[in-house]
Amino acid sequence: MIFSVIDVETTGGNPKSSKITEIAIFRHDGHQVIDKFVSLVNPEMPIPEFVSNLTGISDGMVQNSPKFYEIAKDIVEFTKDTVFVAHNVSFDYGMIRSEYRRLGYDYRLPHICTVQTSRKLLPNLESYSLGKLTKSLGIQLNGRHRAGGDALATAELLSLLIEKGDVGQFIQDEINVTALHPLLNMEEIEEIPNKPGIYKFFDENNQLIYLGKGKYIRTQIEQHLKNSSLKKSAAWGKNIARIEFELTGNELIAAILEHQLLKKGLPSYNKPEKKVTKAHLFNDAINELDFNEESFFLLRKGRTKFERSVLLVENGQFVGFGYAPFHFNHQTPIFWKKFIDYTSSDEVIQRIIAAFVKKENIEKIRF
Repeated sequence: MIFSVIDVETTGGNPKSSKITEIAIFRHDGHQVIDKFVSLVNPEMPIPEFVSNLTGISDGMVQNSPKFYEIAKDIVEFTKDTVFVAHNVSFDYGMIRSEYRRLGYDYRLPHICTVQTSRKLLPNLESYSLGKLTKSLGIQLNGRHRAGGDALATAELLSLLIEKGDVGQFIQDEINVTALHPLLNMEEIEEIPNKPGIYKFFDENNQLIYLGKGKYIRTQIEQHLKNSSLKKSAAWGKNIARIEFELTGNELIAAILEHQLLKKGLPSYNKPEKKVTKAHLFNDAINELDFNEESFFLLRKGRTKFERSVLLVENGQFVGFGYAPFHFNHQTPIFWKKFIDYTSSDEVIQRIIAAFVKKENIEKIRF
């Protein structure tokens, strides 16, 4: 098996509006790097100053570099019949696919993410960002935020991961678009943020047929569409004509929102939620679901970097959640209630909150 370990530098973080400024590809045979392709790329648009400060790549540096269409054929040939590897593969793979879409070409390869693979094969590390991960593993990283340096360090990380276990189990195959509903827009799916939230599948009659949640919703959506060998998933692929999603900022609110929506009506492909029994309520792992009648807020990540989510438990009962500006908490907690959208609670939501508080050791901000 041959891998293409790839890193790109870009003018921004959105594949739809950003362009590649540098690309590095290291061919890896499962033991070592055997070939490389590295090039600056003229993005045909100005590079924002803050991006230049981060990468060191300026407009002047790329002025006489090849445009992407001039090296597109070389990249296809260099990566042919290989597995696309990147640290946070959804970004690099998405950027390259976006460049090819502008040229009218559908670039697809099986791919693997060294972030997710590292979490599985190298558990319990402090951080899985490329800089901190390579430092903790003793991997040299020269030229941080330059494609060549980042890609070479990722190639060395891949070598280590191959020694640790079977990386093949983490390879993501491409979606077989011929098995999907003709109305399903694949380009819209690829633009779904890979962040915590909920997602909904609709059929061609605009009927909701499945509701799901997840930490990485685009990855989960793609998994549903890829598993066409499974009888159930094959039926989904043929019936899903449209997908909606809602970002929640974190898994806790995603779990609460999913439960609330499922209570309103069970879509045809969802299994009924497990009923809460007396045995559950007295489970030693999650007890005191009334939180000793405490009143407190839980602060978690928001949907964007400019906000935070706020969840309110009052007198031991969940009463609602909302989103607030990132620096809102300079106010006295009692005033945070203005950000809350009040809603109903039940034993399932109480269990969800108790489980997250216990698992993630979330701080309760009492008032």
